[in-house]
Amino acid sequence: MYDSSGNSNSCHRFSRRLKDQAYDPRVQLGFRDYGGQPRRYRLSNTSRNRFDLRPIQSLPLCYPVTCIKWNMHPSVHHDSSGRRSLITEPMRIRIAAGWFSMGSGAGQTVESPIHRVWLDSFAMAATQVTVQEYGRFLDATGSVPPPNWSDPNFSHPQQPVVAVSWFDAVAYCTWLSSVTSSHYRLPTEAEWERAARGGAEQMLFPWGNDPPVSRPCYDSRWKTGPEPVGQSQPNAYGLFDICENVHEWCSDWYGANYYAISPDRNPQGPEEGQRKASRGGSWRHQIKISRCSARSSIPPEFSYADYGFRVVCDGTR
Repeated sequence: MYDSSGNSNSCHRFSRRLKDQAYDPRVQLGFRDYGGQPRRYRLSNTSRNRFDLRPIQSLPLCYPVTCIKWNMHPSVHHDSSGRRSLITEPMRIRIAAGWFSMGSGAGQTVESPIHRVWLDSFAMAATQVTVQEYGRFLDATGSVPPPNWSDPNFSHPQQPVVAVSWFDAVAYCTWLSSVTSSHYRLPTEAEWERAARGGAEQMLFPWGNDPPVSRPCYDSRWKTGPEPVGQSQPNAYGLFDICENVHEWCSDWYGANYYAISPDRNPQGPEEGQRKASRGGSWRHQIKISRCSARSSIPPEFSYADYGFRVVCDGTR
């Protein structure tokens, strides 16, 4: 891979250089989006050893760097046995405040009406929470592992953790918040959809309107479980595996008719319900990549082998 000066660097060397430049606002990262186009980002220091990615338009090109996102925000914590352990916060992609058109006229009836929504800024994890990350939570809290924890199809350290209930996902967010200086939570449906769209209005998928079968190697992927995170092209915001791999829990209660009464600013979903909202595709579905606007839901206590989550972070600390 290459840094913003065009120098070739291994992951180890890049990580060391990143640490050396922790307070240098010129640090830049780059990814390629679904269309193969380069996207440039500046590493923004939000507080001591906390970083976010902010899109930029006219800085020197740097090439795909996907191997550093798991080692960005280390902090020391003691697990349930009193042992010191390194807690790694996720790489966060900053989504600026603004309006977007939520919903679709080409999908199911629960995706309509299309309505304009304003969202305050937030930061979303670049990847789904991994087995490795969730394992630190289990070690620290002594919580019970999910049902598929020891299954070799679901236990690679960089696969997304699956078979977690909505309550498990919330517990992870609460724990991660407690051992860092950041406030982590699940995204709302509106935040998830805006992030998935990557700034493009009313496209069916993060890459445009071409069907999922047009994606590279579509027919050979996801045979026995989800893929390790970060292997496919990110969307225009730099989010990996959005709309694919596993369903992702959202914070909202699910309401089939909620769009008709939803507030236009920071909608949080119905005040109560029987099912929690989820978004994104599934490795075991016939069509494995979902549309950006597609909605789904299950009761919050359910835990399925194609359900995971990613976190968002409030504010800048």
